[in-house]
Amino acid sequence: EKDLKTFFELSANAKAFSPAEQKARSLSNSFRNFSQRNALGIKPIEKDLAAIDDLSDLEDVFLHFAKLMKIGVTPPLVWFSGSDFENSKAHRLWVNQAGLGLPDRSMYLGEDERSKGIRDSYKVYLTSLFTLAKLSNPEQQAAEALTLETGLAKIQWSPEELRNYQKQYNL
Repeated sequence: EKDLKTFFELSANAKAFSPAEQKARSLSNSFRNFSQRNALGIKPIEKDLAAIDDLSDLEDVFLHFAKLMKIGVTPPLVWFSGSDFENSKAHRLWVNQAGLGLPDRSMYLGEDERSKGIRDSYKVYLTSLFTLAKLSNPEQQAAEALTLETGLAKIQWSPEELRNYQKQYNL
């Protein structure tokens, strides 16, 4: 952060920028331009939302996951190439679970007051996002999103299971 701050301070009066410097400045300026961001609303992601609406079967979903991974967005399942645990000269395609909206799966599954409060707050947050996105029935959509994520949390491995390499090694 210090390096970026220094870069922007030093380059504020520069007359010319390299392509990489200009890209960094443009990205930073667009990020900090809240009035433009608020005016645009969800317009920049309308195509992305439409692509999700157009998914019709499991094959479409997995192709969409691949597109998301290609642009750096993590879908619920991620796959990657890596060395075989038992033979470092061999490579395997690994599939793994990704994160959810809340930091830990236990927050979806816990019955204690803290977990319930976190879920309630998360639902309020999702409702706010869906309201800002002008989606119909934002409260219902938030409840459905939370139900979906809770279902995914139920079938995800616990952190302890994720550390069990014998369990992960499943050719």
